[in-house]
Amino acid sequence: TRFWVNSNRNITGRIRQAYDNLSCKPGVAASPARDVSGGRYQSFAVGRLYFNSARNVVTWVRAAILTKYVAKRGHGGVLGLPYRWRTIDGGAGRRAWFENGQILWKTSRTEAFEIHGPVLEHFVGNGGFAAFGYPTTDVQRVDDDTRRSQFDNGVIECNFDGAAWSCTGP
Repeated sequence: TRFWVNSNRNITGRIRQAYDNLSCKPGVAASPARDVSGGRYQSFAVGRLYFNSARNVVTWVRAAILTKYVAKRGHGGVLGLPYRWRTIDGGAGRRAWFENGQILWKTSRTEAFEIHGPVLEHFVGNGGFAAFGYPTTDVQRVDDDTRRSQFDNGVIECNFDGAAWSCTGP
């Protein structure tokens, strides 16, 4: 039995079920569970487990994807809560889905990058990872009406004409 003085790091509920299903791979609890809008999360020695209550799913977010997610203000930022994590590209990459975006990471690189909004819509609707490869920048706000992100295979640029977004890219 483990216990912490002045800190309740017990792993309970859906996070506990996911933790057990992962054979305890996230390691020792590093914090108590924290309620957030739309769910909760708990930090561990290796990443965080997020419970997304709208989708009733727990996602283990870790490594460079967690670093990027936290840098983008986590659940309180543009991406929202995570709901899926996958190994991609024959094991050479990782991809996490969030309510409002994605983060992709080529594990041979030190940094992961996020895509969201019209750039994500163009990415998904025009061949996705197979066509564009990995992002090499986050979505950049060029000005009020322009968003841009660079990828292994080119650039997606989206412009707002006052009524709708139009995007170009490879």
